[in-house]
Amino acid sequence: MRLEERIHALITEEIARMGRSDLFRTPIVGFSSAADPRYGALTHIVGEWCRPPRTHLPGTNSVISYFVPFTKALADAPQSGREGAALWAEAYRAINARFPVINAALTDLLVKEGFAAGGVSAAANFDALALRSGFSHRSAAVISGIAAFGANRMAITQKGSAGRFSSLFTTAQLSALPAAPLRLCPYEEDGSCGLCFAACPAGALTPHGFDRFACSRCLAENGETLRREGQTAENTCGKCVGTCPLRYIEG
Repeated sequence: MRLEERIHALITEEIARMGRSDLFRTPIVGFSSAADPRYGALTHIVGEWCRPPRTHLPGTNSVISYFVPFTKALADAPQSGREGAALWAEAYRAINARFPVINAALTDLLVKEGFAAGGVSAAANFDALALRSGFSHRSAAVISGIAAFGANRMAITQKGSAGRFSSLFTTAQLSALPAAPLRLCPYEEDGSCGLCFAACPAGALTPHGFDRFACSRCLAENGETLRREGQTAENTCGKCVGTCPLRYIEG
């Protein structure tokens, strides 16, 4: 079995091992070259704080991108009530805790094959004051071909936009897997839809831009509400994704 296929199988097995088929579906995996010029362009598109792969792991040749799609019940959950859905918060906590486990298993596999590997922790690279991270997992997924950007750079995969992305850097030279056709965001395609703008309870997401601070305040309020109710608490919302007509695609 090719190394790329073994990586794909390992990620799939790690998600299945969680035993949460009520929350997560089979992941999508893609690979991109660290030399792809689009990584360098992210410093201009996202910001100078968004650093290319080789600043995170010297000698990086490839970036492994993977997306864990949510089930339909979970993808629909944010539509209920103004505050963030408890199920959405539970899923975020579960998958965020699993990503380091998956990346550690991938690193072990790659090291045994003679390659270096390393991930980037969103928490460790997150500037809590400026609300920005040192690497964009969604951008890496788009560069790998497993996603396409929609409004507010929401990334849409062949299984929808509701889910979570992660990445791993490696010195291995990995070949891109055949990419499935992607459905494009209707707003980006012809200006139709715009449901995500209307759904934002904080007014943070508009056709003219995104106010990350207003969004962050709303997330914190949702987390506090869930804590008062004794629910699994994460600072989440998901309204924009939960109303996206492409949030869940069967597959």
